[in-house]
Amino acid sequence: VSVHPVEAQRVQTTLAELVAKKARVDRARVTPAARLIDFGLDSVRALELVVDLEQAFGLEIPDQDLAGAQTVGDIARYLERRLS
Repeated sequence: VSVHPVEAQRVQTTLAELVAKKARVDRARVTPAARLIDFGLDSVRALELVVDLEQAFGLEIPDQDLAGAQTVGDIARYLERRLS
């Protein structure tokens, strides 16, 4: 099942905005290939990001679901799968 292009764009845009806000970096730095560790998100901000994602997309995201996510693109693909 594929995600509609408009929905995929909404996921990517919203995710990038939330990551930029939590990491306190310029939105232009938040690309799909950007590694989360490079933004210096501490564990508290990472948890806050998950809560923000849950609210933005109306999902409950179990902690273990994003434990292996290394890039912004990893999270985007996860969200797109959940929303499809």
